[in-house]
Amino acid sequence: MFDRQIQKYTQKPLQYIAKLFLRFISPNQMSLIGFGFGVLMCISIVIDQYFIGILFLFLNRLSDGLDGAMARLTAPTPLGGYLDIVFDFLIYGGFVLSFGIAEQNNTFLSMVLLFCYIGTGTTFFSKSGHPPIPVSSKSK
Repeated sequence: MFDRQIQKYTQKPLQYIAKLFLRFISPNQMSLIGFGFGVLMCISIVIDQYFIGILFLFLNRLSDGLDGAMARLTAPTPLGGYLDIVFDFLIYGGFVLSFGIAEQNNTFLSMVLLFCYIGTGTTFFSKSGHPPIPVSSKSK
């Protein structure tokens, strides 16, 4: 929602950092590292280490921005795009699940949040943002 406004400020620093990381790792490896940070965030939440969880959340989101910047500096691949979205959604679901596991009183709100994530996530499946099958306005 705010991505376009934020990108004005984040793209140059991300490109600079991405150039440094490209000397050592590939964009897909950065995606895997970011996924690892996300898993550590989920574990931190489950064991009630929220400050550490926030740190891993920050590292996960930074890695997610870096993998894309790194790919744009080289050559984006279908595998890279696939890994990016799959890892993101696994972490989004894991984030919500972690709060539900940590405290059963959070279960209902966790389910509502997961529903919202799934609802917004489905918008990624349509490139145009429109239904893939034409809808007729005529009734039969």
